[in-house]
Amino acid sequence: MKVTKKTINRDVQLENSWFVQCFDFANKSCKNSASLYSSRHATTQMKIRDDIHYGKIGEMWVSELVGGTVDFTILPPEERSYDADIVVGDENFHVKTYMSGRLHKPSWVFQKNDPVVTDPTDSDTLCLVKINLDQIIIYFVEAKGMEYSQLENKAKSKVAIYEEYLLEHLDN
Repeated sequence: MKVTKKTINRDVQLENSWFVQCFDFANKSCKNSASLYSSRHATTQMKIRDDIHYGKIGEMWVSELVGGTVDFTILPPEERSYDADIVVGDENFHVKTYMSGRLHKPSWVFQKNDPVVTDPTDSDTLCLVKINLDQIIIYFVEAKGMEYSQLENKAKSKVAIYEEYLLEHLDN
């Protein structure tokens, strides 16, 4: 498994140009996703909206680095899939975002039945985005060979990747 790290100084002007589009998407998605998120134990509308908003900001940063486009289509829950967030040629980029300042240590959570967890291909790359106050850190991880951890809160349907694990396996 290969892990590389890219650190970017936050460009507030660039992020501000994305803010409205991402926030509008999050608001519309939140209304459409309440039942889906409640089954995942995310119950407040504000938490759901913020997760979706920062997730899209993470996708925008990844697309700045790898190319491709960010999809702003709002699908009903029954039409959603585990497809890659960004596709460039034959490469599939699966983006997860962590916002610093949360109460738990930096981690990225996956559903146990997500094919990128259960049966990743050589074309699958995990893009694990950490948004700090002054910088963006993106870990690019080959999905094949990734070892996932049980969540510390013992959620049975989810697994996680903790930042400390990535730092131990970072390619220099």
